[in-house]
Amino acid sequence: MVRFAVIASVAPRIAGQVGESLKLSGVEGIYTVSHRIYPAQIRYDDPSGVGVDRLCDAWGAYERAGGAAIAVDFGTATTINVVGDGGAFLGGIILPGPRLAAKALAGGTELLPEIEVTFPERLIGRSTIEAMAAGITYGWVEMIDGLIGRIENEAGRTLQVFATGGAGGAYAARSRRIEAYYPHLTLEGAAGIYLISREAV
Repeated sequence: MVRFAVIASVAPRIAGQVGESLKLSGVEGIYTVSHRIYPAQIRYDDPSGVGVDRLCDAWGAYERAGGAAIAVDFGTATTINVVGDGGAFLGGIILPGPRLAAKALAGGTELLPEIEVTFPERLIGRSTIEAMAAGITYGWVEMIDGLIGRIENEAGRTLQVFATGGAGGAYAARSRRIEAYYPHLTLEGAAGIYLISREAV
């Protein structure tokens, strides 16, 4: 039987529904991750404005690296989250995810179709669909690699870089900067935050 559950969600209404369902299922302890119990400093103008998924990504990367790191999460939005010494959340970058970009490209033009976002066999597209696929996939890889380099220049140091998110594996495999793909990095971070917070009580 499940005794404890950890909820880390950027959708408060859904998180509330999940919590109620867990209570009805007999779960004894329900723990919700928030900026208030992040185990280290959050260097954000308004810490409450940081999505808990980003905090979980950062903490998961910090524990994986054993120090400062970058977590790139390929979801609906692509987030690049920077964690410093001691696990401090330093901030990061938010941009559209590849699938969202593909929908926007199709929706914002008259002739470009909506495509399935997959890596094409060649970079030089020989059809509109191939050209769009190359731009959205390899273009994202180059953008992420370039942003990581700029982040490191700003930080004045080289950082370990991990990827997560549903599409993260395919992008990590083609990146020059992403060292490893951990599909459950967000969950690892949520669990780590929970364990530290529980010990502190």
